[in-house]
Amino acid sequence: MRWILYNVLFAIAYAAMMPKFLLRMKKRGGYRAHFAERCHDEAFFIYDRTHREALLYADGRSRIVPLDDFQSAPPSAEEVAYRQLWRRFYDAVAIRERENPRLRMSRMPKRYWSQMTELRRDDALPPTQ
Repeated sequence: MRWILYNVLFAIAYAAMMPKFLLRMKKRGGYRAHFAERCHDEAFFIYDRTHREALLYADGRSRIVPLDDFQSAPPSAEEVAYRQLWRRFYDAVAIRERENPRLRMSRMPKRYWSQMTELRRDDALPPTQ
């Protein structure tokens, strides 16, 4: 999950995720308790792409609201630069001869790969050489 500064004026952090379980899961407070505990000084919202709902948090209060059709803003030039920098670092330290997709799948399930900056090759991020 990548945090993006969504609104510079109000300093709201945004992230999108694709969890197996609902944000409002009852067991131990679910994602709401997890992020509220760790980011209690922040204002943030997390969009659950799988279940089409968002966790909104600010000033110690949280709410989960349904969002049927949400489109995030495109990444800023600074965000794109950081993604490119991370991908270049990842490519620089990688040893191609030792790539092992089966090991990667055992350490990081394939369903998360589309969210990982180092594995994404989309239009916003030109491939590194």
